[in-house]
Amino acid sequence: MNWILIPALWLLAFILVCAFTMGAKRAESEARRLDEQA
Repeated sequence: MNWILIPALWLLAFILVCAFTMGAKRAESEARRLDEQA
């Protein structure tokens, strides 16, 4: 079971990191756009 669990955990961690970085970039560009409007 461990040999299935370990890659699954790595994949989950990778997806979380990707989602976090994408969210941060989107928030950053959104803040920059709001800053230009003000």
